[in-house]
Amino acid sequence: MKREKIIGLVLIASLLLSLCGCSSDDKNVIKAADEYAKALIAFDSDNITELMEDGDEAEEILAELEEVRISSEYMERITAAILDSMTYEVDSKSVSSSKKDKSATADVIFTIADYEGIYNDVLDDGGNIEDYIEALEDNNGEHTSEIKISVIFTLKEGKWVVKDNNAKNIKKVFEFMEEIPYYNWFNFKAVGEDEFKDALCSVLGIGDDEISVTEGADYSREISYASDDLFFYLTIYDDPADAAGEFEMMYDYWESGNDGTSKCYYDEEDGYGYILFDGNTDLGDANYGGVYLYGGMYLRDNTLVRVMTSDTQPRDGNSEDQNTLDAFFNEIGYPLPY
Repeated sequence: MKREKIIGLVLIASLLLSLCGCSSDDKNVIKAADEYAKALIAFDSDNITELMEDGDEAEEILAELEEVRISSEYMERITAAILDSMTYEVDSKSVSSSKKDKSATADVIFTIADYEGIYNDVLDDGGNIEDYIEALEDNNGEHTSEIKISVIFTLKEGKWVVKDNNAKNIKKVFEFMEEIPYYNWFNFKAVGEDEFKDALCSVLGIGDDEISVTEGADYSREISYASDDLFFYLTIYDDPADAAGEFEMMYDYWESGNDGTSKCYYDEEDGYGYILFDGNTDLGDANYGGVYLYGGMYLRDNTLVRVMTSDTQPRDGNSEDQNTLDAFFNEIGYPLPY
């Protein structure tokens, strides 16, 4: 009798386990996670939203990211290089599912080029944005980092769909699109007087007493240094509108006669802009026409920075003056000409 009771309990336990097992659906959850991860690394907005329970919020976030992606030729190339570097793995051991509860979870681990570490290496070597893109493209999985997301699924009309409140996982996977536009090559802060002086002394090996400081009627202070072919100016205005007005005149001048040797950008609302030179100008101007210029003019808030050199040779990495300017721009964290 005792033996029959034990056998009966074993049979009941087996039946219960069998019933529980019927509620799980790990195989299809893994398949759904795989499809979702594949859509993410392809940056396929339509496919991503189709795989979600409510794709409206995700669609809005993806549209914002798309605007960043196509904001410039450089961002398009950088984004393409990073997306090409991405691989993923669905952690099958992390999968938990219940058709009865209509819920499931699975962890997905993405491997991605270490875009931040590569950026720091290129910057330390005095490289520019082209060097950065080349380093990303040639990385070949040597310098990588991992992004882990926990994906929540819900069973809807017999299909596992992603539930991602506030598009949290999408933002995490594509965080690089929000970070890279704030790298020095794309943005910069207003440089202070002491910082400007320190950079001049460090890069040029000059003393503080060799730097000129003047005050003017149109600006509060101007810090400057000039040699035979190198010119450095930091003009600080009391009123940001005065700095913007001065920059806007230069912007209109260069933009109207742009022959492809300069890159101009101006955001009047944010008080931010730059004019970058790297080529033989052809403006028919007594001061600039027909001269090879390398350098830039930068507006940020109430400051205007003008740093440039005239040279007879295109940028090839062998010009001492141009290399000096690159070192100076890296020192103050400003975009290099390109």
